[in-house]
Amino acid sequence: KSKTYVASCIALGAQDNKVTVWLSQKARPVLVAKTFFNQSVVDLCWSPDGLTLFAASIDGTVAVFSFEEKELGERLSAKEVQDIMKDSYGTARLDRMGVAEDPALMELQEEDLTSVAAMKKSTEAKKAVQKKRPAPQPSASPAKPAVLVQTETVRA
Repeated sequence: KSKTYVASCIALGAQDNKVTVWLSQKARPVLVAKTFFNQSVVDLCWSPDGLTLFAASIDGTVAVFSFEEKELGERLSAKEVQDIMKDSYGTARLDRMGVAEDPALMELQEEDLTSVAAMKKSTEAKKAVQKKRPAPQPSASPAKPAVLVQTETVRA
């Protein structure tokens, strides 16, 4: 019978276009995904059950990685994690914990907010100009239908 232990499961996305998933008690990564992205990985998100990882790249690609419980281990409840943290670090430490922010990402978020505001102003100006123009007449040729693609990951 195998020995049970508590470990942290960490997903990393980086400028090298790779995603890696690590368990803190293992010397090697559980996953190294090298060929999914052409540019930097900029966002990662775990599903609520902790068995699916979503990764997004600056190139617009989104990848979904599904794991089985035997690969990553059983997810602990929030209460179990809080009890472990309290036993390990005490209550005073828990009160001061926060999210570390990356200054470069914060700058990108500010730039994004600025560009959204500029786009909104531009859109409002275009709407004002369009109100002055007559409405375009429909073309004689039928428009091509839009294509909608939806991908799901399921466990069989």
